[in-house]
Amino acid sequence: MEAFVEAMEAYEFSGAVFVAHSFGCAVTSWLVQHAPEYVEGVVLLDPVVFCIHLRKLLFNFGAHSQVLGSARTDVM
Repeated sequence: MEAFVEAMEAYEFSGAVFVAHSFGCAVTSWLVQHAPEYVEGVVLLDPVVFCIHLRKLLFNFGAHSQVLGSARTDVM
């Protein structure tokens, strides 16, 4: 966090819009919680990390489609 704040201040940025994809959404959500004064907006693309507790969804996203070549439909 310290390095982020130093960079924002060094470049004299008052805030920014952050775009994150997949697991980067976890990092961006952490940033929103810990430095909201620098966040003017957020775009989260495919934020799979917010559903990582759903075992079937995680299996379909990672292992199942690579092993069998197709995703299951009963993810919930």
